[in-house]
Amino acid sequence: MTCNDYYAKIWTTEYNRDQGIADKYYNSFNNLKDAIEELREFFDDGNCVCVEIYDSNDKLQYSCDKESEEFYAGTYNIAKVNEKLLAQYIGCWIHQKEPPIKNRLLYCENSDGTFTTIDNRSGYCFVEDFADEETAFMWLLDYEKEEIEL
Repeated sequence: MTCNDYYAKIWTTEYNRDQGIADKYYNSFNNLKDAIEELREFFDDGNCVCVEIYDSNDKLQYSCDKESEEFYAGTYNIAKVNEKLLAQYIGCWIHQKEPPIKNRLLYCENSDGTFTTIDNRSGYCFVEDFADEETAFMWLLDYEKEEIEL
């Protein structure tokens, strides 16, 4: 991809989001990492209720709201959730109840700075812990799971 290949839509209120009324974010980006970094901060500062990042082909790559962050990589849909939601998801799996979120690939940042992942694509709810976000994300994307140090 070339210069300014990513753009964002933001929703400043839940009403606007419910009505499908989005604003285009004032900045465009050369790469997805920079876009996510800037828009996470924009969201965390309380400037909006939802953020979505699209590539130059108008394909959704990332979304963030008060429930989760979601990453779209090819056929993957990975949700970054908080520790409470991750624990609820595991509890629902154990008790064979409907999970609080439909995603089958999830991860969260723990209070100690580590990351916990869930891969429930097979229905077996594999849970792994990682020291950093990049390794956790790579594991969820199936980057040679045998070669990633757990």
